[in-house]
Amino acid sequence: MNKTIPNHRREVRSMLPWPAVIGVLFGAVLGAGIGFVAVAVANRPWLPHTYPFLAERVPLPHHVPPFAGSLSLRFAMVHDVLLERFPRHGKAWYEARNRQVQERLLQISDIGPERWGLTDDLAVGLDRLGHPEDAIPLLREKLTQQQSAGLGGSELYSSWANLGTMLIHSGMRHAVRGDGAAAEQVAEGVKLIKQAVQVNPGAHFGRERWQAVIAQFLLAVCERPAVLTKFDCLGNRLDLDIERMLNREENWSSDT
Repeated sequence: MNKTIPNHRREVRSMLPWPAVIGVLFGAVLGAGIGFVAVAVANRPWLPHTYPFLAERVPLPHHVPPFAGSLSLRFAMVHDVLLERFPRHGKAWYEARNRQVQERLLQISDIGPERWGLTDDLAVGLDRLGHPEDAIPLLREKLTQQQSAGLGGSELYSSWANLGTMLIHSGMRHAVRGDGAAAEQVAEGVKLIKQAVQVNPGAHFGRERWQAVIAQFLLAVCERPAVLTKFDCLGNRLDLDIERMLNREENWSSDT
């Protein structure tokens, strides 16, 4: 049997770019080496003597659900919120609903759950239309009625949450201008929001507690505007270089 390689096959083999093949193989080996070093560095507790808190490997905050059984943050959620890619009712819708609620309230003589639920709807509608101050007396009356009826704890959640929100929304615009009475009103609202979160920590997907945090931060800014140049609402330092920002033990313990 003739094992002689045909001329056309010899021509193809002679045309292979051996320098290029060798270069590709060398690049693959080099890339694998770099990847190995990168993984080794990433898995090394970096500079534990300088930044002890970095030596402990923990999940990223947004990967941890706020409470058992809930969802962790998805960047798609942030994207949709920033671009307002979610349906919202307009002014006309709230005006129509407020009229319907007010008509229904006139038909109800009994004080009880139906009236209280409608009061919440009307209060939220007033807030959406830019009149949170008009919702405050309605919600105060509702809360008084519920307490007189012996309700407590989680049964008062919506009253605490909605009244606290209205107090904050109506008072903050004046508190930032130095109105002391308005600042006290906002502080009352924060207290009510905290009470609401305590009896219902999972409300609004666990986000309601941040309403109190941000309101407290804005109150601090009203008293000391310079806070805006030092901290954000989460307590992160804004006035230090990156090395000192990372050293949280020093930042959190120092009174600066």
